[in-house]
Amino acid sequence: MQGILDKVGQALLMAAAMAWQTGWTLVLGFTISALLQSVVSTDQMKKALGRSGPKEPALASLPPSVRP
Repeated sequence: MQGILDKVGQALLMAAAMAWQTGWTLVLGFTISALLQSVVSTDQMKKALGRSGPKEPALASLPPSVRP
């Protein structure tokens, strides 16, 4: 019985460590996304992205000096 409790405790500790490792990055990503959505207007996004195909977001993610 003690061996099972040790394994469960170890699994819970690993789960908590994984939650910590991924949690702060998720919070950071959502924060950056929220800031961008509040600062950049919809019209600016449409102008930068253009049409709604897969090519447009890929091109918009490139620096202006590299864009065709």
